[in-house]
Amino acid sequence: MERLYRAFFQRLPVRQVRTDNHLELLNPDESAYIQRVHRRAMAMAALLDVAAYLLYYLPFYSFPQLFPRASLTLPLAGPITLRWGEYAWAVVVTVAEIYALVLLNIAGVHEIGVGTGYLTPETKPERTSQAIRISLTYQPRTASRYGIDPYQGANRWVLFLFLALARLKGWIGNRLIQYSLANLLGRFALHILVDFAGMPLYMALNAWATNTVLREARVIIMGQAIVDSLVRRLPLSQLPPDGQIMLYDTLQYIAIGKRDYHQNHDLLTERLMQRFEVPIEKYHYVSANYLELLNQRNDATGRLCRLVLILGYILDGRVTRRERWQIERLNRLGILSERYDDVRRYCQDFVGGAGVEALMRRYLEGSDPEMQLIGLKSGFQP
Repeated sequence: MERLYRAFFQRLPVRQVRTDNHLELLNPDESAYIQRVHRRAMAMAALLDVAAYLLYYLPFYSFPQLFPRASLTLPLAGPITLRWGEYAWAVVVTVAEIYALVLLNIAGVHEIGVGTGYLTPETKPERTSQAIRISLTYQPRTASRYGIDPYQGANRWVLFLFLALARLKGWIGNRLIQYSLANLLGRFALHILVDFAGMPLYMALNAWATNTVLREARVIIMGQAIVDSLVRRLPLSQLPPDGQIMLYDTLQYIAIGKRDYHQNHDLLTERLMQRFEVPIEKYHYVSANYLELLNQRNDATGRLCRLVLILGYILDGRVTRRERWQIERLNRLGILSERYDDVRRYCQDFVGGAGVEALMRRYLEGSDPEMQLIGLKSGFQP
């Protein structure tokens, strides 16, 4: 299928949009274009489900003889009717809908890339593979190669059950709707009405899934630009050994707080580990007194770790309630002066295309002489 995806992606035209060279920022033209792409893609995703429902049920009701059945007798259940023809047709239609939705997402991510300036006629060939991976919600989990584990300390069975329910929520919701409708209307309910009862739910799930993919594409494109900007503006000097451990702890602390492998966090981990030549561990545990040590550190290393903490909270494009508790704890300990509302505002600015320059300047141009040197070495001008 990769050949099909690449061929489809490469045939998509690069439209003319007034973009700039700042991928982390969206000008009015870029923002308007991206919003139009979102609305159209969500509408088409919902219509795909309508088409799939019609393609499945219309032949079934119009030509029932085309869907053979088999009678079986099971030892415990007794005689049952196996509607294998209907099940086979359901698999065909479902697979076709999934691939159509994937192609729609690929087209949508392509347009998001064009709208942000990430994809141009010059850059499209080299960025095709990355854009397709974003469309397929591929998670490389680069951070795991550096001993970073977001599930450190978590109950594995609870995680398994949570993820399983998340995958089955569409099917469960559809069955609940059908069961409720059948019980409400009883024998007066038409079978076709019960069959089509779940269509609005799946339309909403399709639209939601497409919106999630396109929003994630925007977050990844802008987030990686911010990471690149951060690395360019860092000091040329290396961190001391205790500073390397503190940075390692900070990256692991972010991963545990997020409980997820996100591409932006992966890139942040990879770039910082390589930039400061931090020795890689097979599995890194956060130091027991990490927060205490960070609270005592107000030098360049402490400022860097605080900046990385805040970026870690916002680079996936959302700040959860669980993270609110963590931020409030860091406030109480005196580690962060930014409140939850401040971090959420930084996140909204980031996702909205306004950038995080105010945050970067605060920590990269502080009163500390070494931090002032960062801006001079990077050539950054306020």
